Amino acid sequence: MVHNNLELLPGDTVFAAKAAMVYVLGEVNKPGAYILNSTGGVTVLQVVAAAGGPTHSAAPGSTRMLRRTPNGLQELPVPLNALLHGKTADIPVSAEDILFVPSSRMKTIISASTVVATSTATAAVYRVF
Repeated sequence: MVHNNLELLPGDTVFAAKAAMVYVLGEVNKPGAYILNSTGGVTVLQVVAAAGGPTHSAAPGSTRMLRRTPNGLQELPVPLNALLHGKTADIPVSAEDILFVPSSRMKTIISASTVVATSTATAAVYRVF
């Protein structure tokens, strides 16, 4: 019989293996490191969902993944837009993969101009009163 709960005594040493991680950077709502489960089978969509999904200023069609291989780092295109719309098969991720969702310059410009227009309109309203 295997016992899962071992009694630890003073002076005992416990060793724990480092958890396998995948990293999500760029235009996602919660960028950071995410722990892969021990059974594997984690995909790009699952990791992006854990990261809160792409932001409004993201360019999901330009997403890239960096993967360490025996020959060095390999950059892989990730069709995140197609994945999000169910138009292509999901892609498995491996330990230490880095997923990068870039920002869209056009969406950033439009967002910034909206903020300026809203601020200008608010200032005009306050001047009237």
